[in-house]
Amino acid sequence: MCWGYLQHLFLSLLLTRIKPKKKKKMADQGVRVGPWGGSGGGPWEFIPDGRISQISIRSGSVVDAIYFVFTDRSGNNYRSLHFGGPGGFLHEIPLPIGEEIIRISGRYGVFDGTTVITSLTFKTNRNTYGQYGTDGGTDFSLPITKGRIIGFYGMHGSLLDNIGVILCP
Repeated sequence: MCWGYLQHLFLSLLLTRIKPKKKKKMADQGVRVGPWGGSGGGPWEFIPDGRISQISIRSGSVVDAIYFVFTDRSGNNYRSLHFGGPGGFLHEIPLPIGEEIIRISGRYGVFDGTTVITSLTFKTNRNTYGQYGTDGGTDFSLPITKGRIIGFYGMHGSLLDNIGVILCP
């Protein structure tokens, strides 16, 4: 009798501490725009739990990789995973408080037989950063007139195969 009661008490306590994860509503996940580029590589997604405070791009003839730094509400900085390969030169775009991305543009084209992102440019409310990569390929551009960018997604392998934007309306 005592053992059964202890089991019941333990399970009751355990179950009250476990809260099921809430499913995100579509509005919480944002609106995906794009992607632009090829279809190779594996999927990636970056939605920070805070503010994007830096964009890092590795590029040469094409965009080799992209990764991000974000700052949480407590002021701690965290680096995202590296999406792409190790080649190219490193370019870092600091985004101080108050600086927001208002346009992303670039090109995608064929490089070594694969369609990849060949160039990227970011425009903020204060500055334009890039072009990172080279000319050539098909242009794409997304001006943000309503809402704001809350993340990015795409495909990557040894290069950045494609990129899309996640907007919060």
